[in-house]
Amino acid sequence: MKKDIPWRSYLLKTHFISLGIVFLNALSGYLLSIRIITELEFLVKCTLIGSAIILFFVYKKAFRFSGLYFFSYFTPPFIVITSWLMDGLLGAILLSIFLFPIYPDTLVHQNNNIRVLETWHGVMGSQTIYKVTEQKLFIFDRTYAEFIEGYIDPESIELQRSNDDVTLSYSTYAYSTVNRTLKRGQRISED
Repeated sequence: MKKDIPWRSYLLKTHFISLGIVFLNALSGYLLSIRIITELEFLVKCTLIGSAIILFFVYKKAFRFSGLYFFSYFTPPFIVITSWLMDGLLGAILLSIFLFPIYPDTLVHQNNNIRVLETWHGVMGSQTIYKVTEQKLFIFDRTYAEFIEGYIDPESIELQRSNDDVTLSYSTYAYSTVNRTLKRGQRISED
């Protein structure tokens, strides 16, 4: 009988707890518009992938479910590194496909508990999607609204909040000033 190594069971528990957190976060983000803040979400996703890569070497028996499951986490980082080295169009496409699920939103501006986040849309994306979120209980973000804009000068952003509205004023790099009043749950496409 094979003796189980204690760190293996801790790593396995860490992996499946991280998987559960990622799944519940995606579900609550879709249904309730409440997610874990992007910094913590990125840490949980890195823990999930890192533990799976280590567990791949522990459970590397060929053609067993556990080996194949952990191998599915091992291949995307390998493809990302290969596509980064490949350069060119094919490398950019592969990089966008495999980094999309784990790449965190970037904080552009924060005013008290209202945050403006820039979502990652791939290496070759032309327009930028911005999210206005409200931070709740230090670790959660509730999405107020989303809008699409070319590129915003982060230093020019001004936020004002009233009941269910957020008034956002900013300058684009095309030297135009834009004022938007966003209502909770609103999605604004290009003007």
